[in-house]
Amino acid sequence: MFTETFPILTTPDLGRALSFYRDLLDGQVTYEFAGPDGEPGYVGLAIGSSHLASDATPMPPRRRVLDR
Repeated sequence: MFTETFPILTTPDLGRALSFYRDLLDGQVTYEFAGPDGEPGYVGLAIGSSHLASDATPMPPRRRVLDR
């Protein structure tokens, strides 16, 4: 049986997500891993007794959906 979860949220703008979780929700960075550009590519956070992570994932190009 599971006793806890650890969500990993992907985002194309990790800096913005980090500002939200760290600055607005008072999260504490517990782990940080740099991406290929040297900027954070993966960040683990603790918010109270909860833990989550976010990683920088580029969004695929948008495609047009055609009505059939």
